[in-house]
Amino acid sequence: MGPDKFWTGVGALTSIGWLLAGGCSFGSQGTGTDLAITDSGIVADAPTADTAVADVSPEDSQDSQATLDVSEGGSPDIAGDGFDDVPDAEADVGSPVLTMSGAKIATGSLLDLATEGSVGWAHWGLDTTASFNHKKGSSLITTGPAAGASQWPYYSLKISWTDGEPTSSVAETRSGILQLKKGDGLGFQVDGATLKGKVRIYVSCYQCTGTIRVSLTGAPSVEASLPAPGDTNDLERWTVDFSTPSPSAVLSVSLVKTNIDGSLGLLAATVAP
Repeated sequence: MGPDKFWTGVGALTSIGWLLAGGCSFGSQGTGTDLAITDSGIVADAPTADTAVADVSPEDSQDSQATLDVSEGGSPDIAGDGFDDVPDAEADVGSPVLTMSGAKIATGSLLDLATEGSVGWAHWGLDTTASFNHKKGSSLITTGPAAGASQWPYYSLKISWTDGEPTSSVAETRSGILQLKKGDGLGFQVDGATLKGKVRIYVSCYQCTGTIRVSLTGAPSVEASLPAPGDTNDLERWTVDFSTPSPSAVLSVSLVKTNIDGSLGLLAATVAP
C-alpha cells in the first residue's frame, strides 16, 4: 500500500474514533445504514428496515444513543426496556360508546320523573315556553336554544315529579314546548357528571317529519328520522345508551323539524344508570 492510501486510511480511522468518542452515530433516518472501511475508503452497507436511529449530538448525549423502534406502527422505546413509552390510549382507557333507538308511547301513559330520572331529569314548558324544571340539586341537564318555540299544555303523556326545582312537585301535567316552522329545532345537553348511563327523551311529532341527532364527546354521532317507527299518535320515547372514559364528556341532543306541516315537541328527559 502506497503512502497516499496509508495516510487516507489513517485519516478515516482518526475521524471515526473522534465521532464515536463524541457520542455521535452513523446512520440515515429510517434505514439503520451501517458503515464499513475498505481499501477505497468508507462505504455504506445495505440498509436494515423498520428501525430509525436517532443522531445524538455530544451535548445531548448522556449514557447512550436513543433508538426509536417504529416497526409495525410501534411507539418510541426511549428507555430501551422493550416497551413502548407512549401508551395506546384506546387500549388503556377505552372508547366512548353511543347507541339510540325510538318507539311510540301509548296515549295516556304515565311518566314519574322522580322515579325514572334517578340521576337527573328535566321538563320543558310547565307554565310558559321558558319554564324549565329539573331534579333538585342537579345541573346535569342544561337546556338548549328554543327560539321560536311555543308552550303546549295538551299532550296525552301525563307527567309528574316530587323532587324538582324551581317547582318542587307536580301531580300531573301534560305540557311541553313545540316548534311549528320547518328548520326550527329544540335540544339540550347532559354534562359530564356520569360515565355510563341511559338517557330517555320524550318527543312529540304530530304530522311532522324531522331528525333527532345525539353526539357524545369522542364518539361518532348517531342520527335517526322522526317520527319513530310505529308512531301514529305523535308521542314517542327515544332511548340513548352511552358510556365514556371522560368525566368531562358532554352528550348533546338536537331535534330539527324538516317539513312545513304539523309540530315537533319536546316534553321531558331523564338520566338513569
